[in-house]
Amino acid sequence: MLNSMPFSIHGIFPNYYHETWVSYTFMSLLEGMQCDDLEIKTLVGSKAKSINKPHIQSIVPLKLQHLLRLFGWRSQPDTLLSLVRMNRFQEGDVAYLWLANPLKFSEKLHAKGVMVVREMINCTLSMKRDELRKAYQAFDGSIYEGITDQDIENERQQLASADYIYCPNRFVKQSVINYAIPESRCLDVSYGWSPQHLNGQTQSLPKCDGITVAFVGTVDVRKGAPILLEAWAKSGVKGRLILAGQIAEEVKHKCAAWLDRENVVCLGHVTDVGAVYRSADVFCFPTWEEGGPIVTIEAMSQGLPVIVTPMGTSGVFSEGEDIGLVVPPGDVDALVQAIQLLAKDEQLRKNMGFLAQQRAMLFTGEQAGKKRLDLLLEKRIEWLSSQKIDS
Repeated sequence: MLNSMPFSIHGIFPNYYHETWVSYTFMSLLEGMQCDDLEIKTLVGSKAKSINKPHIQSIVPLKLQHLLRLFGWRSQPDTLLSLVRMNRFQEGDVAYLWLANPLKFSEKLHAKGVMVVREMINCTLSMKRDELRKAYQAFDGSIYEGITDQDIENERQQLASADYIYCPNRFVKQSVINYAIPESRCLDVSYGWSPQHLNGQTQSLPKCDGITVAFVGTVDVRKGAPILLEAWAKSGVKGRLILAGQIAEEVKHKCAAWLDRENVVCLGHVTDVGAVYRSADVFCFPTWEEGGPIVTIEAMSQGLPVIVTPMGTSGVFSEGEDIGLVVPPGDVDALVQAIQLLAKDEQLRKNMGFLAQQRAMLFTGEQAGKKRLDLLLEKRIEWLSSQKIDS
């Protein structure tokens, strides 16, 4: 038995749930946390009409979801969480929150004797702002002002109100510690890939003469897409660059000449991401700021050598390992050299791809969920003792 007294874990995603991207990751981890002696409940802000699984409950009923669009509440966690009734929680339960844990909501949970665990899918807003300022300075010389001091203070208060915080890489962890939150409350975890999600044999594109370098994700400044486009143009490598993801308007405008090159293929949003990896020889993700990008692990699982920044490693390998090449964010010349190196050395690509695939096997969604559960159960015992709650 997990404890002498039964308790529940409430996975809470205060946003629109549609089984893709972040909401998909949320659910895959909860599924990995399942075990026979424990009830895991799921609560989302709202959900797509196609989601009819009875265990996925919505804060806002389907018949009222038009109000979310009318008032713009679909992506407002604070507003959605204010609608959650506290009678769904029992003393000793765990609230596992994604995207936000507003201070008032955390206080209500603590008053009920509920342990609050926060998932940090990215670095804190403070570190994110620092990195985005560097990214936009490199992009067009502008000063990024999308995150305010008040935004940062609100997040700091939220994280300070959590009992524990899942941190999917060392940068996330350090960014949380920078808020003066004790390291003992930061839990080291990772994300994982789903074999079922990548199952298939199709390819987005047939093989070409030369190598295919793939990028998966929003084609924007934060993820280093302009740096990649410039490096690809300068590399002179024979082959093509494929971009799988929506292209930000500012990138379309400023990088039009690079996007219009014959050896750059823009696929837009794709549903079968496995077909993209199967079309590629190399995966490249020169992001400025991330939490634990699953796309890197997915690419590795398909036997692709990867070229990434330190934050792009997803915390599953480090610089110096023969799994992939790690370049500094914003360093066009370093990225050019990495692309050229893998382009000219097929055996190196094969060796790196093999080792990458072996490493990825240690980071499936099921394994990632189990690690979260093990840490949660361990920390819950400590928390119960500190709160003087009977177990």
